[in-house]
Amino acid sequence: MRCVRGVSFSLSSVFSCSLYSPFNLETLGNTANENLDLKTPMTAPIYEDKETRELINSMTPWGDWGLAEDVAKCAVFLASDDAAYVTGLPMTIDGGYTAQ
Repeated sequence: MRCVRGVSFSLSSVFSCSLYSPFNLETLGNTANENLDLKTPMTAPIYEDKETRELINSMTPWGDWGLAEDVAKCAVFLASDDAAYVTGLPMTIDGGYTAQ
């Protein structure tokens, strides 16, 4: 059986890929899971509301919102040879919010 490394942005897609692979491959999937506290066009209305932004900042140990580039850097790492021995990792990128 041949192993394939991959990165996904949805745990369900890794699960589905490993179950329904038409090539009978063992999929060693890692996921990059982001949270709501990313500065993106979609979250701009939330971020622009000072009261909501400060509330979310107070709940995040990092103290500020992340950027899409933060998620991209993790995905690049997981897809690189540097992560060759990292398998099945659901990497959460949220400034420490879920680690509390």
